[in-house]
Amino acid sequence: VLMCQLTLIKSSIDIVNRSLVLATSLTNSPTNHDGWGVCSGPTVWKTKLSSALVPYAGDVIASLKLEDTIISHVRAASRGGAPVEDEFAHPFVVGKFSVAHNGTLTMKDNTSLDGKSDSLEFARVLDAEFKKLGNVPNAIKAAVGHFDGPFCFLIRHNTTNDYYAVRGSGRLLHSGVLSIMDLSSGEISKGLIINTVETDLKNAVKLADRFVQLCGYSVTVDEVAAIPVGTIHKVDGLLLVKVGDVVETTKPYASSSYYNNTPAYSKSPYKNEPEPAFSFEDVFKWMEHNLVEIGVLDGFLKTELGLSILEMQPSD
Repeated sequence: VLMCQLTLIKSSIDIVNRSLVLATSLTNSPTNHDGWGVCSGPTVWKTKLSSALVPYAGDVIASLKLEDTIISHVRAASRGGAPVEDEFAHPFVVGKFSVAHNGTLTMKDNTSLDGKSDSLEFARVLDAEFKKLGNVPNAIKAAVGHFDGPFCFLIRHNTTNDYYAVRGSGRLLHSGVLSIMDLSSGEISKGLIINTVETDLKNAVKLADRFVQLCGYSVTVDEVAAIPVGTIHKVDGLLLVKVGDVVETTKPYASSSYYNNTPAYSKSPYKNEPEPAFSFEDVFKWMEHNLVEIGVLDGFLKTELGLSILEMQPSD
């Protein structure tokens, strides 16, 4: 799908979280080549590169200090917006907030955002509204009121370490319940995952499951559903709790086109489509098609899991 994709991952199993960060970045980025970023607690790392083109992305993810909740974002830059540079990858940190956005916004007062990041401008307005109102859901609602255009947001309040998922009416956002099994003990723990597109969410969990099985875990996802339109939800433990409403308004001329030459929404992302089969072989073919050496994935496996495909023996 040719649009930015948002991801939030929360579980108590570190290797599962890190595997899901990499897996979602890969399944979310085949057409979104304009940046990748990760936020977890005070840690923020981002690049203008597609995640598929980051050398030894597994090493990068392994080196980050990550908490049990992580936001990840892959970017498809809006035409006429901010250039494709590291500083304009998401999430943006402004004052008390870290913000990742999918959509294209214009100012209701007609202030031009040409050459600027609409998402960064939203983060600035959000921080200003919070200083006035002192309440996160109210500040989000007030900030949205300054803009026209489609939106979904994943937001971290940097002081309280609370996370929020916000969905307007013009962009997708899905959530699912993770089941993580310790293969040695049979113990099962739960987690939460949010992602823009449902099929990419499911495929990422399947890919991550291949990784974590080498470390003695298995991960699956159930109860995948669209987050309701026009809502603000707070991540409360492993639940999404509704804490407010938002209204999306769109000017007839508001642009939603992207730099990428692929026709935007040639297939409607709102229609249910059959879930494709998914395997390691598919990943290898995909990486080859996207000019990524198999050594990148192998480097991830060895760094994260201590086992390298290229070094494996038949007896393994």
